[in-house]
Amino acid sequence: MKFKYSKRMLLIIPLVLGIVIITQLPRLYTARQTTAAPNTTSEGAATNSIKIKLPDPEPKTDIYTPIRQEYDKSVHAQSLKVLNDQKQTPGGHVTNSCYQCHSYEYAIAPDSNKPSIQSLTTSITCGTCHTLDAKGYIAFRNAANPTELCSSCHVATGIKPGSAVHNSQSNMFKGTGALGIAAMPDKRYTDGISCADCHMPNENHTFVATLPSQALKDKTIASCYLCHATEDEQKFATHVDQIQTDLKNEAKTFDDRLAKDSKKLAGLTSTPNYNQAKQLTDIVMTNLSFVENDKSWGVHNLDYTKTIMDDIGKKLTQAEQLIN
Repeated sequence: MKFKYSKRMLLIIPLVLGIVIITQLPRLYTARQTTAAPNTTSEGAATNSIKIKLPDPEPKTDIYTPIRQEYDKSVHAQSLKVLNDQKQTPGGHVTNSCYQCHSYEYAIAPDSNKPSIQSLTTSITCGTCHTLDAKGYIAFRNAANPTELCSSCHVATGIKPGSAVHNSQSNMFKGTGALGIAAMPDKRYTDGISCADCHMPNENHTFVATLPSQALKDKTIASCYLCHATEDEQKFATHVDQIQTDLKNEAKTFDDRLAKDSKKLAGLTSTPNYNQAKQLTDIVMTNLSFVENDKSWGVHNLDYTKTIMDDIGKKLTQAEQLIN
């Protein structure tokens, strides 16, 4: 039997087939994706990738934030204003060299041609820390790695008895600089973990390390889990908080004792024990400011911090025995 198709039928058949194909394409595409792609969550993240330890409850989904927005929230973005405000504060000690770490224009200018302080308008910014290499890739400026780059500013120099220590973060991490204390670098430093590993997770340009208790509060991942991924989150957060609280309380006690001892000592300048007691209190003052102005309260180098604090306690007791 032969079928006869009219011209109209010959036109309708391709049209119907076209409609069927078009309507079924999304299903075919979805089926192919489901077969070829790894399992995904409702957020679209692969579930068969390497798993890392996450806080409980589950953290908020990370959302990409432009680097500029993160930077604007950072202390680097306010560095010039902070220094200028300090300069206007009664007793504020600011020298031109301070601008090397507080101003972009001053930092990148050669030593022989530094701009006037009055002309400075820009805080620490991208170009202070980065350059573009010959291939157009971002590189560190004048440093081999992030830790050495950070150490160019976050470092205390000229440490001597009786002087206050400023920005001792690098010193603490590397375990050097405290008066009368043997070198004791933090294990993370000797293992090659950099400042950026903890202060810039996911290249975060607020430069703020997230401590465990804050991570639990924000339902995000603590910087500490780079090394402490197997710790119980709540117990570890409590442990870190307790360490920091104890060190802060101890420092407050030492500050109070030092203030009383210094007041007594001021009236004993002609006594035989004055010089020895003054030497001891000068070391205490400097080493105490070394710990306080590191501002990590043990996180950068717990063993070194505890060693310094133990020595401060011993020297204060020795000084008080001489004074009293």
